[in-house]
Amino acid sequence: MQEYSTSSIPPASEGNMNLLQRIINVFAAPGKCFAAVRANPRWIAPTVLVLLLSLIMTIYIMCSMRRWSPRWKIAAWTRSRSTAPLKK
Repeated sequence: MQEYSTSSIPPASEGNMNLLQRIINVFAAPGKCFAAVRANPRWIAPTVLVLLLSLIMTIYIMCSMRRWSPRWKIAAWTRSRSTAPLKK
């Protein structure tokens, strides 16, 4: 039976973190996280994450504005009608 040596496997360094580990370590271990970013900078995943969050928030805000918009228009229209002088 052949024995396998683990000495040829390099230890996991701080630069080998995936995106989820980096996000968690920003709060849990910031020094370790920033050392990993310094050792292996990647910008595609954070950019895509920020774009997706921005898109989700934009859709949410636009939907909430549409929901409230007609009521505000009706309220503004009734206020302008009630303060306008009557024509004789």
